[in-house]
Amino acid sequence: MIKAGILAIALGLCALLAFHWVGSSVDEHGILHEPFALLPIGSTLLVAGLLAVVIAWLRRQAITATDRDSPFNRP
Repeated sequence: MIKAGILAIALGLCALLAFHWVGSSVDEHGILHEPFALLPIGSTLLVAGLLAVVIAWLRRQAITATDRDSPFNRP
């Protein structure tokens, strides 16, 4: 789950960077042209990736704490 979260974070950052690199322009008729779809896609991937990494890290910490307190692990 951590790898999927890191991948989502990387893709989200790429989408946000692509939005800035592509830029926006106004044509001769006054119509704004910009890749607006990259903003919500990038933001959603970034937040989902961060949540996935945090949840996976918390689950790993809980499992480690449970294993440490297990009576079967004591010498």
